[in-house]
Amino acid sequence: MESNTSLVKIILTYGLLAAAVLFILGLIYYVMELSFFNFVFLGISVVITFGILIAFSVFGTRSYREKLLGGKINYGKKLLSVFLIILLGLVVSSILNFAFYELVDPDYMARQADEFMISMEERGMSDAQLQQIEEQFKEGGLSPADQLVNGLKWMPVMALVISLIVAATIKSDTTLPKESV
Repeated sequence: MESNTSLVKIILTYGLLAAAVLFILGLIYYVMELSFFNFVFLGISVVITFGILIAFSVFGTRSYREKLLGGKINYGKKLLSVFLIILLGLVVSSILNFAFYELVDPDYMARQADEFMISMEERGMSDAQLQQIEEQFKEGGLSPADQLVNGLKWMPVMALVISLIVAATIKSDTTLPKESV
């Protein structure tokens, strides 16, 4: 039972740390007034987010391997710990973002979408194309609650895909081989 309690502690520690870093990063984006609909920024943001999640899940899984498993871990245990750390980080940071935007600036995403539409109109996009984009925004929902619900739908899948790859890259055995006489 001790190892389960310790594994839970490791997952909570690294998952919550990842969530805190992601939330703080989101606050920095907000203060800097970065546009979520700018494709360059979106790409960079996704890479940074994945980097943070991967880093914390690797550190957490290595800690699990060294502290609880004597330096040896199988793929299934790596996959489980990486998945749970990433999923916890994503879910908690999303809930924190929801609370922030719901309480501080509920119209933030709608304003971001409006600014994007204006920039697309200035670039010469046709009225039909603009209307299609606007309909997609409405379908996806721009309120903090819509963003949270939409995010919760794809988070487990994204966490699993990342976990499958990351777990394969973490060394399974860090014990030193015994010298033969």
